[in-house]
Amino acid sequence: MSNDKLQLVNSIQLQEFEPNEDEAPKSPTVQDGKEEEKTYSVEQAVETIGFGRFHILLFLIMGSANIVEAIEIMLLAVVSPEVRCEWHLQDWQVALVSTMVFFGFMTCGALSGYVADRYGRWKVVFGAFIWGAYFSLLTSFSPSYGWFIFLRAMVGCGVAGTSQGFVLKTEFIPAKYRGYLLPLSQVSDR
Repeated sequence: MSNDKLQLVNSIQLQEFEPNEDEAPKSPTVQDGKEEEKTYSVEQAVETIGFGRFHILLFLIMGSANIVEAIEIMLLAVVSPEVRCEWHLQDWQVALVSTMVFFGFMTCGALSGYVADRYGRWKVVFGAFIWGAYFSLLTSFSPSYGWFIFLRAMVGCGVAGTSQGFVLKTEFIPAKYRGYLLPLSQVSDR
């Protein structure tokens, strides 16, 4: 029994089947002297292309963005003692700095998903990366504690948009590789 004639019946059992002609990509046909082109769904196109150099490059770029995002969040652990001394902060005020990053992440996470669905994930990931870098740079010139926590919330918004890179990887990886490449990408990024 060949693998292409197996269908998943449930998570345990495979059953032999005959594919419908509707499910297969259309082959070129000649009608009235004009040749019709093959048409694919997005999923069929991704499966047909397979795994290659593009996917490796995608993983390197999105992995680098995730590393920068993680460093941005972990930076607070290093900077917190200096911030405490600079503005004579209490414990709850130092904790509020980290809270504001995640507040920005939470509020902009759903928004970045909506915008990515509407305008494209590449644009959102790139824009969020620039957004996060810009506000991170501005954070270093904060004149007061209030500005500092506001700018850190804006950095959190950038981090939320950069997270669309995971969805981007999910969309472009063929189904048979997703099960081990996506968890592997998250382990290697952290």
